[in-house]
Amino acid sequence: MVTNSGSNGKISTITVRTDDTDETGDIDKAISATGYGMFNVMLFLAALPVAWTGIFDTTTTAFIIASAECDLRLTFFDKGVLCGFPFLGMALTSFLWDHLTPHVGMRNLFIFGLLVDCILNLLASAIDSYYGFLVIKFFNGVLAGGPFSMVATYLSEFHSPSYKASFTRWGNLAINVAIIIPAVLAFLITPLPLTINVFNQRYTAWRIYLLVCSIVPVLGLVTASMLPQSPKFLVENGKLDEALMLLKRMYAVNRRKPADTFPIKTLLVWPSSQGSVFKTNSEKIRLAYYNTKLLFSSPYLRVFMFLNFLQFGSMLGFNTMRLWVPHLFTILNNFDYERWTEDRAPTIREMLDRRMSVPARDYLDYPDFNNICITWKIKAVVYQNSSIIAVSAVVFSFLAGMVYTSKFRKKIIMQLIHRNYSLTQASQISAIHEDPALVG
Repeated sequence: MVTNSGSNGKISTITVRTDDTDETGDIDKAISATGYGMFNVMLFLAALPVAWTGIFDTTTTAFIIASAECDLRLTFFDKGVLCGFPFLGMALTSFLWDHLTPHVGMRNLFIFGLLVDCILNLLASAIDSYYGFLVIKFFNGVLAGGPFSMVATYLSEFHSPSYKASFTRWGNLAINVAIIIPAVLAFLITPLPLTINVFNQRYTAWRIYLLVCSIVPVLGLVTASMLPQSPKFLVENGKLDEALMLLKRMYAVNRRKPADTFPIKTLLVWPSSQGSVFKTNSEKIRLAYYNTKLLFSSPYLRVFMFLNFLQFGSMLGFNTMRLWVPHLFTILNNFDYERWTEDRAPTIREMLDRRMSVPARDYLDYPDFNNICITWKIKAVVYQNSSIIAVSAVVFSFLAGMVYTSKFRKKIIMQLIHRNYSLTQASQISAIHEDPALVG
């Protein structure tokens, strides 16, 4: 609106037609314009089996080591190495994927990883060699630390910052459900006396369990082939027309409006220097080295070490419960109470002794007892308990995230600490009343 001296103080308006003008915007503005709706939901459901595959690959071993002990001739040390080898693969190779992803795209890595994982799982269900199984679990870990860990990053590139935090919280809840499913499947399958012969290969319950768990990567391979490349990846690789078409499709599905009404007509791309792959990766390595060196400098070292200590402790506790408790429960449930003659309850160490198990009764007189493989009796209640532990881990991790984002988080945390302290004191007082010898 303007006024001029010749208009006697009247206000004149200038109208500019915008029908023929194209609105420009960068990729973040364009993603915000697509909104949130059915496209995001369907995209998440299609990507969910990919994320579940990574969790399955690091979890299923815990539910077969008791059943596979004789087939693979496992010692306690072998079982520990077998459970830990996927994490070794993750730790040794996870940094490599960061240099590969910008040039290949996460969608292509999903498809490649799932295809390889399907083959590895089929081999794992048929193999009789411990070392062969170890190699398979290592490469399972390589894939779990690479393509399968990128799902959250991939999905975030389809969401605007306004609802990204909420989507991440609820999305992680759905992804973490994969911690529960292997325990439930073990509860349903491994206690069964199943034996199937296929091409002269004897498939027992634990092998069938691995085959059933392989359905997840097969399903993921089908759904991942339908996933689009992320719009940010398309823009960064100069495919602006494809990115704009994808954004229009997202807009049409989410807003239920014609694609040609998408407000962003032209994507604004900031110029960037595109060097060779070698030069780009060299710069990333140099920057990673500089940032790592910075973490160990005096201003950050104390906080960095403290956070690493907390992360190490939480991962140690969580994975001990997740990977070792099922097998320990199996051994404890095989304890032979009829042969226990002491006037006290047995300790955990005594209950874990192979000689005190029910299956060992027939072999106690053998001179080479330590080299005899004991077939544990698998009870469904063991995996029922594991399912309960998995459910509690998923639920409470979600609640912890809710508490952290709440404005009342300090009050809630203080209340939880106070109640935990009160319960601890009450249990100690109860124990003293039951056994006065504990005093002093």
